[in-house]
Amino acid sequence: MEGKVNAFFADRSFGFITDENGENRYFHLTKVVNPAAIKIDAEVTFKPIEREQGLGAVDIKVHFHGEHIFIADEKIKIAAIKQYNIYQKMQPLAREIKDNTIVSIGLLMNRIKPETAKAPAETEELLTYLEIELFHAESIIFTSHEIDIDEALSYLQLLPIRFIDKR
Repeated sequence: MEGKVNAFFADRSFGFITDENGENRYFHLTKVVNPAAIKIDAEVTFKPIEREQGLGAVDIKVHFHGEHIFIADEKIKIAAIKQYNIYQKMQPLAREIKDNTIVSIGLLMNRIKPETAKAPAETEELLTYLEIELFHAESIIFTSHEIDIDEALSYLQLLPIRFIDKR
């Protein structure tokens, strides 16, 4: 069934939807697939139910208007997104080599001697990845160095798409 949110009380996590027949239906935020998108006048689809206290709604999905999302200059068609997930992985630190570096004899001798093992914290860092899996067997991967992962997540959570948190 289709409807429109006519009232939402965020502090109490509930609201009301006017259904396609003009009747008001109670809903709780826990029954919304994409809760970050709930707001007054949002268009929704839902499963109608009858409760002891009156009409209600469950399995609520807020409609998202638009065909594409943009993340870090990447244009992604919403209908092509199968799911998205977050994971973390240790990566070697990027080391910059300066051009025209003059190496002193002392530095050269230190390189000839065997190096002591460095602590992992000095050679690796923990990166967070956002992977968007598309239906045509392709994935787009962003790192926390490229984008603000939390901001991208808040936008993706508006969509009725499966999310897996592997952190």
